[in-house]
Amino acid sequence: MDAQCVDPRESGHILSGHPLDEVAPIIKALNSVSLSETAELDNPISTYGFVSGIITNVRTLNDKNNKKIAFVTIENYTGKADITFWSDSYSTYHDLLEENNIICCVGKITKESGSAAKINADSVYLINDAVKKYATGYFIFINDNEETQQKLKLLKDEIENQDQQNLLDNSHIKLVFVLNTKNEVKRYISNNINLTFDIKTINRLVSIFGNNIKLSISIPTAPEQSSRKKYKKET
Repeated sequence: MDAQCVDPRESGHILSGHPLDEVAPIIKALNSVSLSETAELDNPISTYGFVSGIITNVRTLNDKNNKKIAFVTIENYTGKADITFWSDSYSTYHDLLEENNIICCVGKITKESGSAAKINADSVYLINDAVKKYATGYFIFINDNEETQQKLKLLKDEIENQDQQNLLDNSHIKLVFVLNTKNEVKRYISNNINLTFDIKTINRLVSIFGNNIKLSISIPTAPEQSSRKKYKKET
C-alpha cells in the first residue's frame, strides 16, 4: 500500500455547526479526491482509494439475480459522491448504510468535470474505525526554538495521559519529527508510541501543533493489484 502524508487541518470549507466538524481532520485524511462538481479537471479521474462523508441518502433494489444492491449518496465539505454497493459488498456492509452515518468507503473512484464522483464500493467503515485501520503515524514539523519546546512538553503530557485501557496494539504507530534548520532538514523517528488515532487524540494534537502536524495514511491497494510489490511514498 502506498502511504500519503495528510494535513489534518486542511478540511475544506468548514461551516460552524456542520455535522462533520468533530471528525474534520479524519474526513480530510481519508478522501483521495475532491468531490467538488465545479472544479475543472484536466483529465477524468480513475483511481482506487477512499471517499469519506456523511450518508444523506440510501436507495436499495434487487438486481437481475434477485440480490439486493444499494445506491448511497455521501456528502462532505467539498461536495457529494454516489456510491454503488453491488450484492457482495451490500451483503457484507449493509448494517452500516444508514442515513447520517459518517463513513469511509474504499473502492474504484471515477470522476469527470462537472459531475459527482462515482465509486464502486469494495468495503466501508465507520469513520473512527477507518482511521484506526489506515493511519500509520503522525508527522510533526518543528523548529529549534522555545515555542517548540513548550509544545513538545504538551505532547509528552498527552502521551503520558493516554488511557491505557483504550490503547490498541500500537506497534505500528510512529511519530516522525521533521526539524527545519537554516542549513538542512532532519528527521527523528519514534516508534511504538502510546497514542491512539481516535478523534479526541487527533484533535488534541492539532490544538497543540496547528497545521504543523500531519497524518500518515496507508492507501489501500485495489484487489487485482494485491499481489504486486508494495511500497511507501510520502506526498
